[in-house]
Amino acid sequence: MIHEWVDMIEFDSEAVVVATLDALSAASSDKSIRKTIAVDCVDWLNRLLQSTNMRYKIRAAIILTKSLAISPESRDQLVDGTTDTSEIILQVLADKTHSIDVRQAAAEGLAYLSIYAPMKEKVVNNTKILETLFELAKIDDKALQYAITSTLANLSVYQPKLSEEQQQLLKLKEMAKEHVPKIHPLDDDAAVEKRVAKLVAAGAASAMVSLSKTSSANIRESLSNVLLSMATETKNRVRNNREERKKKMSSVLIVLFLHLGSDRSTRRCHCPSSTGERGN
Repeated sequence: MIHEWVDMIEFDSEAVVVATLDALSAASSDKSIRKTIAVDCVDWLNRLLQSTNMRYKIRAAIILTKSLAISPESRDQLVDGTTDTSEIILQVLADKTHSIDVRQAAAEGLAYLSIYAPMKEKVVNNTKILETLFELAKIDDKALQYAITSTLANLSVYQPKLSEEQQQLLKLKEMAKEHVPKIHPLDDDAAVEKRVAKLVAAGAASAMVSLSKTSSANIRESLSNVLLSMATETKNRVRNNREERKKKMSSVLIVLFLHLGSDRSTRRCHCPSSTGERGN
């Protein structure tokens, strides 16, 4: 049924197609619906990836990005660049000639991509992408702010510190040949420190000032985790303090430190698809 419906929508007005894609994008935050979309809509979405209309193209890329996350094999294709969707999202964010609407949509897609370590490296090593994110952070749109904050949290999150008891349990699982998730080399503490340093150098603190003005508790909690990561390394603390004085950042410090109720062990990757939460 769905594939017949979307085939008809393709020939409707731009407003109808965009509204349909936005509805599918919102629905694809649900894992069960992503499976349906992957079966019934993938041909149509792949056709839209070839469209010259960037409003169609970026939205199709985002929906496919969410849908590809349903299996390990698809995730590998997504991260290593063998699918077009991730590259489309990154290219749009790196090109300021695209409309605000298109770049806003791409920022939402990046919130999903940024949970993968190789993608985190691509983002922090592309100053144009960071500039776009920090510019978009000034827009008063909770869904957009939540996406950007989730990306910043994913880029800066440290792995939980395990207790001795937890480490022993992991060793026992390995001895019993149970599956034990391995930390990606690009997600160890040294790699995260480098990413955080690049975020600070690129001006992430200024973007956090804009984001901190939100009334969303979810966004403020994520920002507090980002600030905690930034404060972990001494050189970054010094740089942040200078920028706070220079940019009058007392407001963001008050807001963020009020929400520093959890230590590093409670932080996790932020992805709208994994929690179903938005900036509310």
